Amino acid sequence: MAITTISILVNINDSKAFTVPGTTIYVKITNELGENKTLLLHCRSDDDDLGDHSLEPKKSYDFNFGESFLWTTLYSCGFTFDGQNHEFDIYDAATMNCVEHCCVKITNGLSQNKDLLVHCKSKDDDLGEHPLKSGESYEFSFRQKFMWKSLFFCGYTFDGAKQFSDVYNGETMECREHCWWEIKETGPCLYKDGQYTQCHNWGAPDHPNPNRTQGYILG
Repeated sequence: MAITTISILVNINDSKAFTVPGTTIYVKITNELGENKTLLLHCRSDDDDLGDHSLEPKKSYDFNFGESFLWTTLYSCGFTFDGQNHEFDIYDAATMNCVEHCCVKITNGLSQNKDLLVHCKSKDDDLGEHPLKSGESYEFSFRQKFMWKSLFFCGYTFDGAKQFSDVYNGETMECREHCWWEIKETGPCLYKDGQYTQCHNWGAPDHPNPNRTQGYILG
């Protein structure tokens, strides 16, 4: 069965776990439909109608707004493609205010077209194994726990060996809403300022918890 994808990024311009009135919310919608399909979208709230916007493949539309005083802001969008219309809420302050939405992306950055097997878990969730060809990515998202207690880590199998690292730790990591990693032979690299520049060697003192296996066993 074909999978249809529209990328929606909601970024809250605030480092705290709770938004406050006036906090700027950024929304970015990207056409990832594939097969050169055009996406027609129309977003609105009770107070603002943002009109129709046509997106060619890989093109994006973005807008921003300030959170209302009573945290009542609600934006919904209609998406039209393949002759059908789909509509859902993309930002609802009533459900997104206290617990943020977080996204993790892992990219196979190994050399010589090597395959990478990724297996990610938290204490409560096992996300299964995901094989990645060179340059391919695996993404998952989740709701942040109260007081930034969420923790996800992954195992990486390549060259006949397995390595581990935390990919999201709400208590210690600099990245909050989006943690993007590129996995190399030498270690994981975190995306920052447009590049994967924050690299850690496997087993080095600054490595993001390479020995986190007790109680979170990966097979």
